[in-house]
Amino acid sequence: MKENAKAADEAVKTAEASEHRMETMHKAGMLVDSDLLSAQVFLSQMKDRQIRAQNDLALAEMQLAREMGIALDTPTEPAGVLAEPPVPAKTIQEWIHTALQERPALRAAQLTETATGDERKAAKAEFGPKIGVFASTERDAMTLGGSSGTNWTAGARLDVTLFAGGAQKARLMEAAANESKARHNAEWLRSGVQMEVRKAYLDGNAAAQRVAAARDAVAQAKESLRIVQNRYEAGLTTVTELLRTQTAELDATTGYLAALQDAQVARAQLERAAGVLTPESALITGAGKP
Repeated sequence: MKENAKAADEAVKTAEASEHRMETMHKAGMLVDSDLLSAQVFLSQMKDRQIRAQNDLALAEMQLAREMGIALDTPTEPAGVLAEPPVPAKTIQEWIHTALQERPALRAAQLTETATGDERKAAKAEFGPKIGVFASTERDAMTLGGSSGTNWTAGARLDVTLFAGGAQKARLMEAAANESKARHNAEWLRSGVQMEVRKAYLDGNAAAQRVAAARDAVAQAKESLRIVQNRYEAGLTTVTELLRTQTAELDATTGYLAALQDAQVARAQLERAAGVLTPESALITGAGKP
């Protein structure tokens, strides 16, 4: 978004320069009114794009802060410059494995699943017999220092509940229901996490392909603009053609930057889905970037 805002700023500067040059030519009688009006309309259009780009940048910064779990007004501008994405260092299966280990919500659901399982086992154990053992010894003397005798006792106890009014069965049913609910919740979260990781990974691959195509379009648009500018200065084409070519060049540049941004967003979404997106992430700090 920051690079897109910069491109919009440059487009406004270019449009202002063109408008100023054409106004000078118009005063000198070298340009008709319609050409000057076209340049002024083009400048207004570029200013509109500039305003939209600045607004999109502010919204993107707030969205990034939200994804990292920090205050929305906290500065979250990623370090480094917007660059073409590198080849992924991990496979999709490796990212999924990381997500299943690192996502906090999933870890909490798994702990809840384990706890409810233990509760069910404890409730089921209430139906079984309870066995206890005991032992004691005693040493007695009739007089102080006289002869004494030793007594000892040992035994075992077996408790069997024949009827508990259905309370134990109700507790077991409740514990089993809680375990089933926790198990399904954990499984739902696991499948959801895997889907998020796969989507972000595929979005990143698609964005990388778009970057390559958009890069070529930018080069072609710049060359076309250079040719048309030369033709216009030589009086071989109209101002309408010049402005159309300038718009096409800006559209190509914006499309390229949008593809780069999509690649960065997909990487951020991938790290978020894997549970490793933090303010210290390389994506934010710019570690490893030129």
